[in-house]
Formats: sequence, C-alpha cells, structure tokens
Amino acid sequence: GFLYLDGGVRGIVLIHTGLTEYVALDLNCTYQPAQANANVVMDDSGFFLQDSTCTSTFDIHGFPTGGPASFPLKKYQITRSEDILFIVN
Repeated sequence: GFLYLDGGVRGIVLIHTGLTEYVALDLNCTYQPAQANANVVMDDSGFFLQDSTCTSTFDIHGFPTGGPASFPLKKYQITRSEDILFIVN
C-alpha cells in the first residue's frame, strides 16, 4: 500500500514495498520540475507513479520507466524505531 504525506517539494508518497521495507519519494516530477504542474501520483494499480501532464512514469523505487523524465524521483531516507518510521532529507 501507499500513503500520501505532507512535506518535500510537492508532497511525499510512502510506499510499503515488502514485509518491513518502505520507500519515501518526493512527488515532484523530475522532468521540468519547476513547472507548477510537475507532480506525480500513484497509479490506481499501485504499481507505478505517473505525471499526467508530461506522461512520465516511475517505478515504486522512483526510477523513470517511460516518458521524457530521465532522472529518478528524490528518495528520502527512512529509519525505523519499533513501530515509528522517520522520514528525513
């Protein structure tokens, strides 16, 4: 599953990728990131992220898989202490 969080440039998505594995990605698309509409969202399938404006797609680890974006999404460091996740830049 995944969860949208406040923070980052345009928000953060926290993705549960395994039993105890998580990925936190910034939602700012890396193709023309300064544009106001340069944001990605999780696809309804939950298997990839996409920018509906430039059509770039990214896998759940933030790497580009299609469209004009050639750089990965910003990934945040996650540390875990018992049941608490800390997401830091």
